[in-house]
Amino acid sequence: YSGARPVGFRLPVSMISRIEVVRGPGSALYGADAFAGTINIITKDRFEVDGIHAGLCLASFDGMNIWGQHGARYNGWDVGMGMEYWRSGSDDERVLEKDLQTKLDTVFGTNASLAPGALHTDFEGYNFVTVLHKKQWTVRFWGWLLDDYEGGIGGARALGRETRVNSEQFLGDVTWHDDELVDDFDLTVQMAYLYRKDDSLLQLLPPGATVTIGTDGNIFSSPMAGVTTFADGIFGRP
Repeated sequence: YSGARPVGFRLPVSMISRIEVVRGPGSALYGADAFAGTINIITKDRFEVDGIHAGLCLASFDGMNIWGQHGARYNGWDVGMGMEYWRSGSDDERVLEKDLQTKLDTVFGTNASLAPGALHTDFEGYNFVTVLHKKQWTVRFWGWLLDDYEGGIGGARALGRETRVNSEQFLGDVTWHDDELVDDFDLTVQMAYLYRKDDSLLQLLPPGATVTIGTDGNIFSSPMAGVTTFADGIFGRP
């Protein structure tokens, strides 16, 4: 359901060359989730970068974005690469007036909700991409890391100050393509590798939350076995 995107995914744009949008069903080519259309984000190659470029952007809420790019030819290989670091703090004026715990407080007569309260959206991120091309060969590598994302509205739509999410994703592929070896045919062979890890500590409900417990031991499930108060809050670590 996430489209293979990590938790808290943000896509930096400095290495994007163009974006192609194909509307309509495309599952025969792109897989089961392409029933409404496909979006192809194409990164810059050696010729579009051509040299060394760098940039710095400062923004509100302690925001910063630093990027660097390099494109050149080495031993017959066209090489394009980019690296990017970005971070952001929280906007204290983005206040959530009510959350799930507000409703639970109304039901159970408790006062555990942290709302009204500001959303916690601090994060640091790293992104790097490398594309190598020589004759029929193309080699690509992409890496993406997220450090200490604070979860925003929270995993259960309730404010929590202790949520932390760390994500990393790496994608690499080697492709051989030839359109001249056999008349009227394009031949392509590709090997790909994908690694993804989400290390999450989610504060689902704040300290003092009172919830129903089902006979299977899970919160909010039925049939109900009883009601329990969690003095330290409720946490998940998927």
